[in-house]
Amino acid sequence: MIHHSQRLFASMIALCTTTAAVLAGDEATPRDLPGWGRVFDPARDCEVSLDIERDRLKIVVPGTPHVLSAEDPTLPMNAPRIIRAVRGDFTAEVRVLGRLEPGKSKTTYYDPYHGAGLIVWQDSSNYLRLERAVGLIDGRPHPYVNYELREGGRLAVSHGITIEDRSLFLKLRRRGQEFSAWHSRDGRRWVSLASVDARLNDRVEVGVVAVNSAARTLAAELERFSINDSQGSMARDR
Repeated sequence: MIHHSQRLFASMIALCTTTAAVLAGDEATPRDLPGWGRVFDPARDCEVSLDIERDRLKIVVPGTPHVLSAEDPTLPMNAPRIIRAVRGDFTAEVRVLGRLEPGKSKTTYYDPYHGAGLIVWQDSSNYLRLERAVGLIDGRPHPYVNYELREGGRLAVSHGITIEDRSLFLKLRRRGQEFSAWHSRDGRRWVSLASVDARLNDRVEVGVVAVNSAARTLAAELERFSINDSQGSMARDR
C-alpha cells in the first residue's frame, strides 16, 4: 500500500516532468502546461517538460529537421511550440537560457541553426518569430536575434541582429497591426529592434518555439514567460 505522502510525492514528480507526446499537425490534441499553453509537437519526437517549482520550460529537439519556413514547401513545418490564444493587443516576454551549440552538421540546405524564443501564430502561412539563435556562418558559430515574419506563405521580413552568446530576454508587443520587438540581457534595459506591420488576425496564438536545422540535439530552456493581454483573453484560452 502507498502512503499518502508517497502518493503526493509521485504526483509532484509527474507534474514537474510533464512530457508532451501529441499527434502530428495542428489537428493534434495537445497537452496543457500551466502558465505556458498547449504543446504542439507535429513530429511526435520532441520532449517538452516543465519544472513547475522554477517555472522553467525545457524543449529537447532531436537532430533532424524541425523548422518553420513556410516559403519552402519541401521542408517540414514541425518545430515544436507551446502556445495559447490571445485576442487583440498584447505584450509577451520570455528569457532564453544557456548556450546554443548547433555544431557543424546540418540537416537541410540551411546552415546548422539552433533557436528558441517567442512566436505569434495565425496559421502555417502567417506567423512571426523572435528567437535567440546561433547559426553556423562561414564555418563559425554566430549568435544573433532572429526576427522573421511570414505572410501568405512567403518570407516578408527577416532581421538578424548580432548578440553575445548568453541568456537573453525577448519581448514582443502588438498594437493593432504593428509589432515591436526588444531584447535585453537583464530584463530591465531593453534594446529596441525594428517594428513591423503584420496583417495578422485579431485572434492569434502566442507562445514559445524551438527550431533546429542541425544534426546536434537542441536542448532549449526558457523561463519567465508572460503575456500581458488587456482584453483578458488568456483566461478564456481553451
